[in-house]
Amino acid sequence: MSTPALPHSIDDTLARLAALDYVADHSLATCVFLALKLQRPLFLKGEPGTGKTEIARTLAAMLERPLIRLQCYEGLALALARLRGGEAVQLLAQAQLTAATAAP
Repeated sequence: MSTPALPHSIDDTLARLAALDYVADHSLATCVFLALKLQRPLFLKGEPGTGKTEIARTLAAMLERPLIRLQCYEGLALALARLRGGEAVQLLAQAQLTAATAAP
């Protein structure tokens, strides 16, 4: 199974998000494009109902990847996050380790 190609520009990112019925502004598309291009996580912070989960769902669909969601909040201890997130925290830690060992 092949992975879909990543967007080649910010405008391409905007177009791909729009194709999935997600209307993004230029600054969000820029952040998404750079996170994908640099192979870095995209951390989203905001009040409830501002669309954090929706952009995550849209990106998962665009990249044909599963969505792994871990709710974080101020004061959340890593030990508690491991208990609540379990697999999500382990996958994030593994991805960070893989990225760190692959860096030149």
